[in-house]
Amino acid sequence: MLAANYGYDQTPEQHWQQASAILNETLARPSLGPDAKKSGLWSFSYVNAHEGKFDKSLQSAQEVMALSPGDAFLIGDLSSAYRWHGLTDKAIELADFALRSDPNNAPYYLSMKAFVFTDKERYAESAKLIDGTVDFFVGVPLLRAINFVNLGKPDDAHREIGKVLAQQPWYTAARWRDMTFNIEPTVIDRQVSALVKAGLPEK
Repeated sequence: MLAANYGYDQTPEQHWQQASAILNETLARPSLGPDAKKSGLWSFSYVNAHEGKFDKSLQSAQEVMALSPGDAFLIGDLSSAYRWHGLTDKAIELADFALRSDPNNAPYYLSMKAFVFTDKERYAESAKLIDGTVDFFVGVPLLRAINFVNLGKPDDAHREIGKVLAQQPWYTAARWRDMTFNIEPTVIDRQVSALVKAGLPEK
């Protein structure tokens, strides 16, 4: 799931299919232990979102949080499931909980909030949150590029795309569509359009 969602290589569909098969088989086991169940449900939230099953994605995330009500990282990460479902306020609430509870991982949780703001076209707020943060995965410079295009800063947007392609030269706007989810398709459409404007190859 991570290989597909973080764009590690050029075979995402193979990874998604393998993850889906493994999780559907594993989570059906009645003897599954709590740690394995938690890990599986976390991954399943992403797999379901990729397959467009947003209700199941959110249900998986909620089950994980019920198993680990104080786990800041899981809660901060799975704020995304609420974002994908269009539940903006709840997504921000969970990201803020993670920020308060686990400040050492603040850049990650700030990026979770930034994704929410970009989805809602609040580009200046998003850009401020991730200004100067570490590019811990490819989504951060790509998110900056989307923000910069919409803020009328094409040179800054091109710079962020250059950073992405220097690390992962196979990356395309189609990959963003594959790894970024939202129950409303127009959200992803406008982000893909911005990335192409910033210089990311379309396919």
